[in-house]
Amino acid sequence: METLIYVAILSLIIGGLFSFSLTIAANRNKAYAAQEVQANIRGLVTAINADMRTADDVISPTAGNSQASLVLDMGTNPDITYSITDGIFYRTLGVGDPVAISTTGVLIESVVFKNLATANDRDNIELTATINYAGSASQDFRYSQNLQTAFSLKK
Repeated sequence: METLIYVAILSLIIGGLFSFSLTIAANRNKAYAAQEVQANIRGLVTAINADMRTADDVISPTAGNSQASLVLDMGTNPDITYSITDGIFYRTLGVGDPVAISTTGVLIESVVFKNLATANDRDNIELTATINYAGSASQDFRYSQNLQTAFSLKK
């Protein structure tokens, strides 16, 4: 009889530890997915902000309009284009090959660049997008973040 009680108590303790370890693992996976998404957001915002600071003008979208890409006039240097292809964010210098500035671990969707300027104002670009973690199909890694930010020309 005592052995049965000990086995029952030990089973409860082991079951609790197993459940606790599963919860810890799921939370770790969710935190990893969030970090990956936020690192990609930080990278693309930093890249666009740096180019906006040195750009002479925004070619498109024009004042008051929206589109899925951003084209910057860099003066005597080649124009820079930001665009999305198959959920990856790309930066293209002139007519060169596009360079990915987001990783394959995320899927970027619903991208809209909107020029908030009115006629004869300095261009102010609003970027809205949804960034999803795409590194795993597991429910533990499911993470999505909506991005809404703005950039303005410094010149």
